[in-house]
Amino acid sequence: MFRSCNEQLNYLKLKSAYSYLNSLIMNNEIDEEQLQVMHKILNKEVIAKEENNRLYNVKVAAFSFLRKVDDYDFNFQPGIKEEKIRSIIESDFYENATNVVFIGNPGTGKTHLAIAIAYTVAIRRNSVYFIKFNKLINILRQANFKSYNFVVHQWISLHWHEEMMCLYPHGFHCF
Repeated sequence: MFRSCNEQLNYLKLKSAYSYLNSLIMNNEIDEEQLQVMHKILNKEVIAKEENNRLYNVKVAAFSFLRKVDDYDFNFQPGIKEEKIRSIIESDFYENATNVVFIGNPGTGKTHLAIAIAYTVAIRRNSVYFIKFNKLINILRQANFKSYNFVVHQWISLHWHEEMMCLYPHGFHCF
């Protein structure tokens, strides 16, 4: 139990508490029952921290709305195979910089699936950035128009390190 409490304190980066627990153990000032209570409390804190980290990654991803794969109606689009989508989600495609592209008519669920996949990547504590394609083009055009090469550089250096970038083409028109 002592080792588990120490691991939890370490994970939570509670260095003073870690040292204090070690001194309590060395001086026999804490018993097994007290350690069990402490373990339960620390376990709750670890769970809360992990959930907060997942939620933070989802927030930083800047999704315009959230979708999950479980909410997608695969019967609506029989051409989209649930097994294929789930295999993409379970894979490490983003670690290998593999692209996933959905092509099809409006209303077929491309955005739903793209956000669902990106959401799954984000809750695994990976960095994701979601941006509408026309917004990206406008940022780059404005920077280019104003000769703000440093703005382009800043934007690229800020977002190019993401494990996954999700470009959403809604509202984009080629001229």
